[in-house]
Amino acid sequence: MKTERIVLGAVLAMLFLPGLSEATSQPRDDQAVISRMYGLRPSFDRCLDQAQSATAPIRTCLADELDYQDKRLNKAYHALMAKLNSALQAKLKAEEKIWIQYRDNRCSAVVDGIERPELDGLSCKVDETGKQASDLEARLFVQ
Repeated sequence: MKTERIVLGAVLAMLFLPGLSEATSQPRDDQAVISRMYGLRPSFDRCLDQAQSATAPIRTCLADELDYQDKRLNKAYHALMAKLNSALQAKLKAEEKIWIQYRDNRCSAVVDGIERPELDGLSCKVDETGKQASDLEARLFVQ
């Protein structure tokens, strides 16, 4: 019985220990995947890398990317509106109002009565705006 436990422990260690060394490099890889999914620019990732942990440069990176993503979203929104009939335009306009409320609530400085860390709300807006811009761009090809 004791031998079986040792063998089982060795097998489990072989299965899970290689993943531990990869876990330390995972966050950077995760950010790259998120950036691609949400249509965030490679320059944004580089900006965050250069900012390291300094709050002011990170805030600048986030603000610049949010401005870019907001313009991207508006461009896709207007292009989509131009392709739709009036009934579908009204529907899209209503959807966008709901999405703005969702984003603002999800990314607010206070969630469930708890104040967020300073940059979390801005980072959330960047991600949500990029995701919505990508969704609208995808709908351009379906319409």
